Amino acid sequence: MKIDIEGAEMLALMGASQALNQKHPMIFLATHGHDVHKECCEFLNNCGYKIQPIDSNELEFSKEVIAFFNA
Repeated sequence: MKIDIEGAEMLALMGASQALNQKHPMIFLATHGHDVHKECCEFLNNCGYKIQPIDSNELEFSKEVIAFFNA
């Protein structure tokens, strides 16, 4: 699942929560804004996902991440 929607990433994740909890797709996520990034990472962690930055920044400062379900 690829999500890059200019600040509404959390809304997309909430709308996809059933798929995230049942099918556990790999997620490529680009966030726009520190608060949105933090909120999305917390949401994905709570759904059982492990999150890694795609760029060379630390997770807290990254704008692009990949999330894998941590079975």
